[in-house]
Amino acid sequence: MKDRIRQYRNSEFLKNSFVTVSGTIAAQAIVLLLQPLLRRIYEVETFGYFSVFTALAGIPVVIACFRYELAVMLPRSQKEADNLMVGAFFLNVIFSVLLGIGIWFSADWLTVFLNMDVGFKRWLPAVAPAVFFYANFTLWNNWLVRKKQFGAVNWLKLSRRTSEGLGQVSMASLFSGMGLLLGELLGRFIFNLTGIYFLFKHGFTFKFVKIPTVLRLLKEYIRFPRYSVLPTLLNSAGLLLPAIMFNRLFGKEQTGYFDLSLQMLGVPVMFVVNSLSTVINEQLSSAYRNRESVKPKVMRIFKNLAALGMVFFLFFVLFAPVIFNFVFGEKYDVSGRYAQILAFTFSLRMMVYPMAVSFAALDRIRAGSLVQYIHFFMIFGYFFFHTYDDMEWLVGYAILEACLSVIYFFFILWEIRKYEESLKSVN
Repeated sequence: MKDRIRQYRNSEFLKNSFVTVSGTIAAQAIVLLLQPLLRRIYEVETFGYFSVFTALAGIPVVIACFRYELAVMLPRSQKEADNLMVGAFFLNVIFSVLLGIGIWFSADWLTVFLNMDVGFKRWLPAVAPAVFFYANFTLWNNWLVRKKQFGAVNWLKLSRRTSEGLGQVSMASLFSGMGLLLGELLGRFIFNLTGIYFLFKHGFTFKFVKIPTVLRLLKEYIRFPRYSVLPTLLNSAGLLLPAIMFNRLFGKEQTGYFDLSLQMLGVPVMFVVNSLSTVINEQLSSAYRNRESVKPKVMRIFKNLAALGMVFFLFFVLFAPVIFNFVFGEKYDVSGRYAQILAFTFSLRMMVYPMAVSFAALDRIRAGSLVQYIHFFMIFGYFFFHTYDDMEWLVGYAILEACLSVIYFFFILWEIRKYEESLKSVN
């Protein structure tokens, strides 16, 4: 028993997990604690706007660096990782500029397609900056994780959530509904400044960055954009399209209620996913570089996630309407009933999604891409399901997403098994 306790104390995985989890808890706590206040100072319709905006920005952001942010974890040399990060950053610059131009010329069409009124056009120019800022965060986050600077990663998260929350609260009286958007942009800008500080603090320098080296590495890791850009974009669309679909069918007020359900279910899930996937990615990438087994680690993590997911599911199914009514006000009782329907789907995400980094960490990009194709086409097919009953639509969506999570899990297990077999064949 003493040896087991000593083993846990000396476990690098547990230490890194604790640091990452504590920072994520603090960052997500800010989001959750501010929601009751924000829901009272902004109209429900404004959150409908905000939900559609975050979907529009969230879909392209995953490919802004052309997936090279994942490749930053793999080079054996830190100098090569630095060069690769610079290359990914400039790809993000180019992508964001082109995206901004495209949105500028298609603003009228987008407004009509999204079933929004003219006021939403003022939100559209902010999509490109939001994409640029958040793509940088993901890139720098992975660079810091590679250096095992998990404390710095926590500061990035806290700087964003603190400045974002303060901005959204303080700007409500000055800019009305636009304050919600401007606060979001402020948060993303602040964590970019924080990220630049930590990059240079922890050893990044342009001294060894050479254009020929950058181009060579972009070519060497071309499999990431080649096999991952399109499926990742489709997967992101599959995750975020429901907000757009819901708005087209039921309007921005109902979408505001739907948004709160997604927030309250999504924040705990993303807390678990972001906290553990960061550390799991580092652990599996390290094991892959050293040709070590990963199966015991993955299965142990999944057992813990399964127990946590069941507790999460029961909590929302039993108490969601009462809690939403009490915390956010009587008008948000609708959000509580939405949350009950979606609880099982999000509990499965909590169990499976933290391990999705296995595909990149073990260099199994093609398998991960196939899952993402399946996800998108199933969700896109649901786009054509029309009903005038919001509850009926949500039940169908929840069942579809639950099935997709199960498929995702079996693909992860299959690829881990193939990796383990490859180790045996080498030995």
